[in-house]
Formats: sequence, structure tokens, C-alpha cells
Amino acid sequence: MMLLILVRIIDMRKFLILFLFVTLGASAQELDSLATDSLIKEPPKHLVGGYFLIGFNQSPGPTGSNTLANFGIGMRYDKYEGGAIFSFVQDEYEKRLVFPNFFRLAYAHGGAYFAYHLIESKYINVAPQLSFQLGDLVWERLDTKEDFAREKFSLWQIGAKIETPFLRYVRPELILGYQSMSEIIIPELESQNFTGFFVGFNVKVGYFNQ
Repeated sequence: MMLLILVRIIDMRKFLILFLFVTLGASAQELDSLATDSLIKEPPKHLVGGYFLIGFNQSPGPTGSNTLANFGIGMRYDKYEGGAIFSFVQDEYEKRLVFPNFFRLAYAHGGAYFAYHLIESKYINVAPQLSFQLGDLVWERLDTKEDFAREKFSLWQIGAKIETPFLRYVRPELILGYQSMSEIIIPELESQNFTGFFVGFNVKVGYFNQ
């Protein structure tokens, strides 16, 4: 229930834009720091890092493609990376399910992800990524805000991400992949509405001992 309360009260798109401007504004200082460190320090034997993640996905949904906001935390050790992520829908979708009432769709999901970095260089990393998440989907009556129908589901996502490790504390990443939802029993929707290809963009902010 708390996940769907967040869905109903937070408009993440404005916050995401502000966050991206702040992180990009700090990048110039990181470039100077990185250049200085490379002159005076030997590369670490093992890459270790921890970070917070924020971003968005364009994923299959009842309108064709829905925007979901992402939050997460993660860790990195050498080529291995893993963490937890939470996503919730930002788009409004309303439908008349029982005449004359209209209902609003809200859904969210969260779980774990794991990635293995196959290609690594100073400017780009490429890694396949696998994620398993559990979610909650609700039709809410618009006038009374009551839950009309509710369904739990599971979600698998598999894909590949491209990340730039050029900055020490800020790492943007682009993710392309395919997701599949478990069978659901809820009016006017089916799992095929949420199954298909997705694209995501995230910014990871944390510490990496590169």
C-alpha cells in the first residue's frame, strides 16, 4: 500500500529534471579532480563502489508506452554489480469500468538486479543485466479514491546497459531490454499489456575508488 501511496502523491518528472541539472553542474569539478588523481595515484587493485540511483524507464503499458520513475541503491565490486530498485508509473490512465464511474490505474514494482561488466574502458562500460521484481496494480475509483480491483504480479527484466565511468562520483547509464509480467486477473488488463521492450536512463551518484 505504501508503494501506491507514493505513486499517487509524487510527480517525479520535475524532480528528475532538477536532479540531472545538479549532477551535471557538479561534473566539471569532478573532471579536474579525476585528472589530478590520475597523476598522483596508482589505479586500485579492485574496483569498489556504492551508489544511489535515480532515473526513469519507458516501459510497455496499457497506453502503449508508460513512463516509470526509478529509485535504487547498489554496489560494485570489480566486474560484478548488484542492488535494489523501485519503480512506479507516472502517466495518468483512466477508464470507465463500471458505468457511469471512471477509474484510475496505478502500479509500482520493486526488487533486485544483477549485472556483469563484459566490456570496460576509461569512457564506456557495457554489461548485461537481469532483474526480478514484485509489484502491485490497482484500479482506483476517481470520485471516492477507493480500490475497485487489485492484483499482485512479478516482473522479469533482462537487457544490457551502457555506462560511462569517466567521472568518479556521477555515472549516467542507458539500459535497453525486454520485460515479462506474470499472469494477472484484473478488469480490462492482461499481462501482455506490460510485456515487451523497454528503455531506461539512470544516474548513479556515489563513491567509486577508480
